[in-house]
Amino acid sequence: MKSPRQMCLRCGRRPAIGRWQCASCREEFREWDERDYVAILDQLEEHERRLITIGERIDGAGFWSAAASVMRSAEKVNELRRAIGKEFKRPKPPR
Repeated sequence: MKSPRQMCLRCGRRPAIGRWQCASCREEFREWDERDYVAILDQLEEHERRLITIGERIDGAGFWSAAASVMRSAEKVNELRRAIGKEFKRPKPPR
């Protein structure tokens, strides 16, 4: 069974080529190099943790729909972080 096409994690409008970005975004950000992406990985991990904490607090207060939205955002941040990490062969740091 063929897996569904991954959408671009940068713009979200076109199919991704490679692991995570479409041809248009790859061209637009071609001047970025590995250092730029590796530097953002730590920030993405921190944002993911914060979103999870916020989602759990909102859920605990009984705002389940809002909490679900925040948790979906955390999942997207995780997906982006993992895709960039795979491209640059960086393992996930231990927690």
